[in-house]
Amino acid sequence: MLFIVSSFTMSRNSALFALEYDNYSEYAAQSVLISTILGGLTVSIVIFLSQVWFG
Repeated sequence: MLFIVSSFTMSRNSALFALEYDNYSEYAAQSVLISTILGGLTVSIVIFLSQVWFG
């Protein structure tokens, strides 16, 4: 289960913390966006691999 959970997208909290502390907020927001877009593909691949390796 930890293997699958590790493939989930970044939390939006990282962007909020960056905005609150005024520390690379645009970069954090872009990272969250990219990880959300790629998340569907990544999670699908990791679930497939976990079935092959651990199933």
